[in-house]
Amino acid sequence: MILDGGNEPTYEYLWSNGNISSTVAIDSLGLLTVTITDDNGCVSIDSVLVTEQPEVSSAFNFFEAFNHVNFINQSQDAYYYFWDFGDGSPISTEANPEHDYPVLNQNMWYTATLVSANQCGSDTSTLQIFTFDIEEMDGEFPIQIYPNPNKGNFYLSGRLESKDDLNLHIYNSTGQEIYQKEISSTEGNLSEEIRLGKVAPGIYFLIVQQKENKWVWKMVVE
Repeated sequence: MILDGGNEPTYEYLWSNGNISSTVAIDSLGLLTVTITDDNGCVSIDSVLVTEQPEVSSAFNFFEAFNHVNFINQSQDAYYYFWDFGDGSPISTEANPEHDYPVLNQNMWYTATLVSANQCGSDTSTLQIFTFDIEEMDGEFPIQIYPNPNKGNFYLSGRLESKDDLNLHIYNSTGQEIYQKEISSTEGNLSEEIRLGKVAPGIYFLIVQQKENKWVWKMVVE
């Protein structure tokens, strides 16, 4: 980096590092002072503190309610932010944006990307976001989950028309599968205890698949 003291050809310059030109290259950190003397012998003194700009660390988290997502920026030493939500929508430069993902007829994973930057560099972080069709999470289901909220242990119960086995998949709010199990449906009756063990509090999504039928729930672990 170059500091410019004014570049007046007839002025005299004296920098605290001994340089006598109007400009000086920064080669060390600390306080740098320049004394400028004009044609009339008037003296002006100015100084600048030269510090090192820390490297950017990009990170974020989010909270999801159906397809509406609140992004929580956890970056350090950044001044500029560029969010790509992964669904083709415009880039956002807000620090902590909110975004509505499209409601489709299928569950979707999106890759959200944050580029955090300062004057000296940038860093990039990504997370997978798992969104559901809102309609899949409403209405009357033949299967019930209780209790909800819970501590990671709960029951599935209900009466199903089909006697086919079921596949249970549980995802956390970032789309990572944390549990899966094949469940036998005895004569169409379902009564199953699920124990997740130690899981972090938060929002979890359950998918129960039985051939062409699929049911999705949002579960809260306290």
